[in-house]
Amino acid sequence: MSTTATRPDKHTAAQQRLYRHLCKQLGLDDETRRLVTQRMCRRRSTRNLSKASMARLCNELVRLAGEKVGPRPMCPGGCSLGQARKIQALAEALGWSDNPDRLAGFLRRMTVLRLHVGGEDRRVAGSIGDAKSRPEDLTSAQAMRVIEGLKDMLARRRRAGE
Repeated sequence: MSTTATRPDKHTAAQQRLYRHLCKQLGLDDETRRLVTQRMCRRRSTRNLSKASMARLCNELVRLAGEKVGPRPMCPGGCSLGQARKIQALAEALGWSDNPDRLAGFLRRMTVLRLHVGGEDRRVAGSIGDAKSRPEDLTSAQAMRVIEGLKDMLARRRRAGE
């Protein structure tokens, strides 16, 4: 009775693709690739490597290739460039491109720190609760909240126009 249960910490398909891409860029043939894998992970095959082992192997190959492989490009505040672009695109769809203060005001309202005190929400002023007025300054969570708010506004406007 043989079952083929997968390990919960088995490496991902994305890690496997990155591994293959890096090996191809380095020009490694099968034997050399297996030797590198054995040196790093004490196994000749990547078949049963954990996520952590595959990450170490890929990091070593990145170092050997001299490539910078990392997370997606980020804005200074922590949101991705894609999120910042999406906010700008939604603002344009709402017709706010002619007046950037509209988007800045919306961002300030959406990003002010709120505390739940005694059953009600209260806004907090001061350095801790500084609201952000540029999409690039948002954290990823704030950007997601802003995007959803802008999408809702756009949907309401489209429903009202129908």
